[in-house]
Amino acid sequence: MQINKTESLDNDGGSNTRTPFTGEVEIIPPNPKKKGNPIESDRGSVVRLEPVKMTQIPTKEFLEPFIAQTLGSIYASIDCLRRDSGVNLSRIKNVKSSYLIMGGELAALLDALKPYSDHALTPSHRDARKVCRKALERLEALKVMDAKAMHNKHVIGFISVATAYLETMHIVLHKGTKARDRKEALERFSG
Repeated sequence: MQINKTESLDNDGGSNTRTPFTGEVEIIPPNPKKKGNPIESDRGSVVRLEPVKMTQIPTKEFLEPFIAQTLGSIYASIDCLRRDSGVNLSRIKNVKSSYLIMGGELAALLDALKPYSDHALTPSHRDARKVCRKALERLEALKVMDAKAMHNKHVIGFISVATAYLETMHIVLHKGTKARDRKEALERFSG
């Protein structure tokens, strides 16, 4: 597995987005023959994580599934950190991969939300954007890629940010959440 830390992206010769979340990670294909542990790292491919460059403003109907897909990707990468996940990587490499995935997903989601003013979004999507911005800001402050062991304060901070992010996004996006509860969750996360 190879992980590269890159400070800037300039894919299209235009805008320069600063993010530490570009890297190469091994994609582990599922092994349908293995019960209990559906993932086995017997072969893999390399994927480059970068913010999505939107060429058109996505429709609002696109946003809800895109947010759901982002949350699913982040959850799946965090779920691989369990000891019994079946992922055949060292735990610290697994954390670094999850860190890159979460950062790349957040950058892509924020890029998709960029064309919309606050007025154009629903209250829950406005709050979701605020949560994503704060999560990305908190992730960028961590030096997870420099960590050598699981008990590093930056690794523990990453896990804390990731779980708080998923919890807050659930509260913010849930249809039954009252505006007051969304505001409290956002303030608690932004703390």
